[in-house]
Parts: sequence; structure tokens; C-alpha cells
Amino acid sequence: MGIFWDLIQQDKLQKQEDKANSLEDRVEQIEQELAIQEHY
Repeated sequence: MGIFWDLIQQDKLQKQEDKANSLEDRVEQIEQELAIQEHY
């Protein structure tokens, strides 16, 4: 049970980390788009 539970917890953490990374990427993309728009 312990090992199985650890795997589930690790999977959850990994998914949260992936979400955070994709969110950071999206924010970065938006910032770049806004920066481009400001030049015109």
C-alpha cells in the first residue's frame, strides 16, 4: 500500500508541476504578444 500511495502522490505532484509549467509558458507567450503589439 505504501509504495502504491507514493506513486499516486508523485503522479499528482508531477501533474501539478506540468500545469504550472504550461501556465508559465502561456503567460510568457501573452507577454511577448503584448510587447509586439506595443511596437505598432
